Amino acid sequence: MRTILAVLLLAGCTHAVTLLPRSGGEKAYGEYNDGSRGMTVTIRGETYTGSYVVGSGVGMTLSRGTVAPGIGVSNQRSALLTGRRGNVRCDFALSGFGGNGVCMDPDNNIWDLIVGKE
Repeated sequence: MRTILAVLLLAGCTHAVTLLPRSGGEKAYGEYNDGSRGMTVTIRGETYTGSYVVGSGVGMTLSRGTVAPGIGVSNQRSALLTGRRGNVRCDFALSGFGGNGVCMDPDNNIWDLIVGKE
């Protein structure tokens, strides 16, 4: 029983991501896995695959003139994905069941990244 539980925990969950080009045009799609820390996106027919690292971030909230650290804690992720044309770099944060961030493709185009539903 413990072996099955350990395998399930290591497998993780796969989450859909949508990439919206800031310059306009077609959306791109992909996914990441929080168990293997793998990520794949397909932009304009080219697939980029790699992994991400996880760091912790602490948000700051301004309330009645006072800064309160520790509010809005999220998990920051940075990914380096490679494809035949070069690299895609992404930075994103998760909170609850969704998240957002930004990616830059090999042509230096900026893409807004959405985790979960659009």
